[in-house]
Amino acid sequence: MKSFITFIALSLVLVGCNQQKQKEEEQGGVTQIRGAELETLTRICESLEKKREYHETLTDGQISYDLRTKKRDCGDTTEFDLGRFRASLRRIIGRDTYLETSSRTRLLKDIVTDRNGDLSHFCDKLFSGAVVDNTMTVGSNKFQLNLSSDSQYDIFSLAKARANSNGAFIVYEIEKGSLFTSRSRAQSSYMGVLKERLVIRDCAVGADQTFRQVFNSY
Repeated sequence: MKSFITFIALSLVLVGCNQQKQKEEEQGGVTQIRGAELETLTRICESLEKKREYHETLTDGQISYDLRTKKRDCGDTTEFDLGRFRASLRRIIGRDTYLETSSRTRLLKDIVTDRNGDLSHFCDKLFSGAVVDNTMTVGSNKFQLNLSSDSQYDIFSLAKARANSNGAFIVYEIEKGSLFTSRSRAQSSYMGVLKERLVIRDCAVGADQTFRQVFNSY
């Protein structure tokens, strides 16, 4: 299946892990997700659910993604464009659906859905009908979620912290994503697809390490 759509360029603002830690301290605790943010979370989770259900109708390798990746490793001063490639959607019994390609080793293989990935903890709570807070502790991990929207996409930013030996939570990764949801002008098969996904990690010195994956089309 091949279909193409023209996209308006989307730029996700980079926020370093250290900046995120400071932002969390300034926020001063847990808050309930409500109003426009709750509407955004609902659109995101419903779209991720639709994507998972759509994938379940497909056979292994039936579709492929046209993607582009960019990276900035520790020590780099600028982001390096790794170029475009195609990755097949793999559906194997007993495994979460994932992306596979023979053209490169560096890509974000896992697929975010309402049941897979750290964002799924918030979707689980939303679908249960319970009050959803912006901060959630799961085992030894703590997640803080920020939500926003632009003219075409719903956007999430998820800070991930892990408890150290003293019990203090230290941010080790920030994941950002912009999704096709019901507010997007796109066909139904695009619902829940991440137009752009960005993973940010701390470096010992210098700028944060980043890896960005952009979806172009099926």
